[in-house]
Amino acid sequence: MEKLKSVVPSNIMRMISESTADDLPSTCSSLLDFFLSLQLFHDVVRELTDPELGLCRKDAGAALDFKKKGNECFASGDYAKALSFYSQALRSAPMDKGDETDKNLVPTLYVNRASTLHKMGLTVESVRDCNRAVVRLPSYTKAWYRRGMANASMGNYEDAIQDLDIAMNMELSSGGNSKIKEELEIIKKQSRRVKNSPKKASNMNCSSIVERFQTKLKCVSTSTKGRGIVSTVDVSQASLIHFEEPYAVIITKACRKTHCHFCLNELPADTVPCSSCSMTLYCSQYCQEQAIGQKPGIDLNVIPALGNVSTDLKRYVERISLENNSGHPVADSNPTWVAEHRHECGGVHWPAVLPAEIVLAGRVLVKKIEAKKYSKGDVDSPKALELCHNYGCMTPETKLEIHIYAIVLTYCLQLSYADEVSLSGLSQLAVLISQIKVNSMAVVHMKSPDACEQGKHSGGLSPMDNTLTNQIEQVRVGQAIYSTGSLFNHSCQPNVHAYFLSRSLLIRSTEFVEAGYPLEISYGPQVGQGDLKDRQKVLEDQYSFRCQCSGCSELNLSDIVINALACVKPSCFGAVVDRSMVNGKRQGANWIQDVSTISCLEQPLPIDKQKRDDVSEVAHLLFEHKDGLETDLGYCLNCRSYRDLESSQKAIRQAEINIKRLQSRVTTGKLDRRIISDALGSLDILRLTMHAYNKYIAQVEDSFAEAFCSIGDFQSSVQHCKASIKILEKLYNPNHIVIGNELVKLASLQQCLGDNTSALDSINRLDAIFSLYYGSHAAKVVPYLNSLKREASKLLQLGDTASSSESN
Repeated sequence: MEKLKSVVPSNIMRMISESTADDLPSTCSSLLDFFLSLQLFHDVVRELTDPELGLCRKDAGAALDFKKKGNECFASGDYAKALSFYSQALRSAPMDKGDETDKNLVPTLYVNRASTLHKMGLTVESVRDCNRAVVRLPSYTKAWYRRGMANASMGNYEDAIQDLDIAMNMELSSGGNSKIKEELEIIKKQSRRVKNSPKKASNMNCSSIVERFQTKLKCVSTSTKGRGIVSTVDVSQASLIHFEEPYAVIITKACRKTHCHFCLNELPADTVPCSSCSMTLYCSQYCQEQAIGQKPGIDLNVIPALGNVSTDLKRYVERISLENNSGHPVADSNPTWVAEHRHECGGVHWPAVLPAEIVLAGRVLVKKIEAKKYSKGDVDSPKALELCHNYGCMTPETKLEIHIYAIVLTYCLQLSYADEVSLSGLSQLAVLISQIKVNSMAVVHMKSPDACEQGKHSGGLSPMDNTLTNQIEQVRVGQAIYSTGSLFNHSCQPNVHAYFLSRSLLIRSTEFVEAGYPLEISYGPQVGQGDLKDRQKVLEDQYSFRCQCSGCSELNLSDIVINALACVKPSCFGAVVDRSMVNGKRQGANWIQDVSTISCLEQPLPIDKQKRDDVSEVAHLLFEHKDGLETDLGYCLNCRSYRDLESSQKAIRQAEINIKRLQSRVTTGKLDRRIISDALGSLDILRLTMHAYNKYIAQVEDSFAEAFCSIGDFQSSVQHCKASIKILEKLYNPNHIVIGNELVKLASLQQCLGDNTSALDSINRLDAIFSLYYGSHAAKVVPYLNSLKREASKLLQLGDTASSSESN
């Protein structure tokens, strides 16, 4: 796209940069006329839409090459590599029957991967791959045999016996038949020794575990924020107020190889490839069916090889073929359901190349097209999508990109919807893209290693296990449009919290909210995460609005201290205003900032008692001069003592040298006591120069916690972790989700230290915080929470037992 941008004439660029939404029909038409006369444009479109040029097309030759490499790795015992090669082969292999040479390629690959998975101890995944093989080729003896052996390994003897019965009936060679018979007799003996075979675990769709909620939401409009959501009844703290499936969703490019392209969950070892392209991967047959509309099954009447099989076994085969690999039902036939990937398939290049939000716009448009078809029938059409946009406030570069992508996407969608998508609708598509930019939500999943699996004894981790303090990772797995979710406004001090189970959006209250009061989520920046000017810049750049929430229009402690310096008087806890704090403007009449002063005008700022007490601790002068106060840069907000800003910044820069060296050595694992000692000296300088609640000190304390953990000094690591949490509690609040994440680190460190009582206290506290934000879904959203709690309780019991033994 950069090449197309670079050749747009200056007069058209100027026209686009000055355009409003009303000008879009004219500006889109002008750019299209120019592109139609440009060979470069036609080349770009052909590269994106010609399957023969696309990198996503199926390739039997590549599949056979990967299969050969997989076979070689399997023979040498390198099962991990074999698994990777077989999975790559399945992505490349054509899924249609093909000629006589290739018709068994896909079933063979599934069985080869099933054998590999069995060798790796992944028996459930092995059975699922065997299922996929028999769905495609029910007469495949090896698939039934491999399925039987995997079921036997899991103790599912009843299924294993039926699997081997089918395999034995199908096996034509006497040698092969004898081998299967021997295995069958062994399994029957094992079955007789086991009275009760274990029950199969059933998987549940996240929608089946959603709490019931009574909150009734209402869309309202205000003069400052436009449309927003309120509740018609009082909302108690930690209440689930909304659950919604996405109108349309797209996986991020970074997660294409690690997460399911439909449900957005992490991919298992037995990934399911798309049937028509080599890019898309799914976690199960169910997700594949939902995304592309494919519903494979067996026609038992056309399988001669099953002629000698008993009626009961035929029914068993039929059940296997129709049973979804994840325990889900097959894709339903609801006419309002739209296969969101089908129009992108066939090996074309554009879904892989265009930005995720542009592909998402294509999915939204397709959903709207399909909705019009449904509305003409007797069934209910999907809910209408009403989105706002801020096209007029966008930058000239963004406006140009929207024009180019609207034209290119139109040509791409015409491959599947030639009659419904035309060039005359370019302006509407441009509006849709601008709506996606400001209304789509990032689907975020929490990822973490299981800390308890890293240290199973009271002594905790070894000095080499230096990943302890980096356990929390939030992964942006997708981008989605939610019909109702898009109506929630932003606040830098939100009263509700949005999270995701799979691709489903859930919103929960984090405090009591009166009926009629706005329910607001955070679009990213929050008080405590960044100062005012940084938050407002992020929101303006990404969403094209200037925030006027309570966190941006009222005085709060965080904005004063987050980048503040310390008073030069050791006995004073006042904050010294640095230039970085005042490069912004407050909204409203009560608070103004410019590059030289902070002024209180007419009346004290609107602030509740708790906030007032916190602010007064570091800046009480702001409340003592009702007629207005000017505080020059560098002067303490408590005692008016002066700090030289230039020399202070110089001292900070000098201290950062040792801090950065420490952080670098922790990353590379080349850390020694001398480097830690030098960095501790620099930390002392930072503590003398920066305010005690400065966020940079919290980040440095966290770095020391990781550093001491890496050398096995857990006592020092705990102390620095606590110091970091103490600062963050002031910048956010003690029950903020950020504190919960930090408590995971602290609890793990306390376990490693053997302080199980303190660890359990920390875990109970973080459990309360996670319950506030996630309710009954806490263990599902934060998967390591339960194991962390179990380990703490277990170690605590072991400690009590040891103490009892010593006393005896």
